[in-house]
Amino acid sequence: MLGLIGLGRMGRGIAINLLNHNYELNLYNRTKEKLNEFKGKANLFEKIEEFVKNTDIILIMVSDEKAVKSILSYIPKDKIIIDFSTLHPIVVEEIKKEYKNYVASPVFAGPEDIKEGKGKIIFGESEEFFKKNNLDFINYLGKVYFVNDSVKASAIKLASNFIHGVFYILSLEFNTFIKEFEIEKEIFEIQGDRPIIDMARRYGKYYGNDVEISFTTELMAKDIEYARISAHHKNIPFFLTSTAREVYEIAKRYGFSNKDWRETWRIFKRI
Repeated sequence: MLGLIGLGRMGRGIAINLLNHNYELNLYNRTKEKLNEFKGKANLFEKIEEFVKNTDIILIMVSDEKAVKSILSYIPKDKIIIDFSTLHPIVVEEIKKEYKNYVASPVFAGPEDIKEGKGKIIFGESEEFFKKNNLDFINYLGKVYFVNDSVKASAIKLASNFIHGVFYILSLEFNTFIKEFEIEKEIFEIQGDRPIIDMARRYGKYYGNDVEISFTTELMAKDIEYARISAHHKNIPFFLTSTAREVYEIAKRYGFSNKDWRETWRIFKRI
């Protein structure tokens, strides 16, 4: 029996996708109101103990390591656990020592992408494990990349998120500068053939606009912090990334925690 814990934006998208593909699904969410949407469509559980007892393959999609660890405390160590959450590698390594069938499988996708099966799943185990345990349903969520290592899977997700998050802050400084000096046309005409300028221009399309929520400022700050912790563990200098994290933390204090991370442009305009 297949079950999912976590009905936030991404978890909801996963649940809808699997139900649309006619999978029988057990659902548990700490906030009970989020179960209401799935009445009559899935098996709903208000107690995690009952959910775990009735579920063979447990999918997790929650916000952070604290939530994952809380959930794992209820799950027998021999259960198959596919964790779509984003954690940092140190925590994943600790979990793997206790849960032999735990697989970190972070997702590259927004809620609509995952609902439509357009995600990228970084599967932290082998294709053999995938087939042996009948995990074909994951293919409905998007393209599966087998990296054979849950620690690497989590590192891949963090690497992608922090480079986007850091570069976006740099592009905001750049776009603010060229707008204030009214040199947009000239800079793109003269330097527009350089890849880094082209990237800044593409990120600049978010500048000054509301952005549909795909990935929140809260989550970007969290993932950059996880990357920073991981880098510190490896003695990697992380100066610029640490600075970018502070920008997202400031954006949170301005009330942008639950807005899309790209709306951090507003603090550059002092809105």
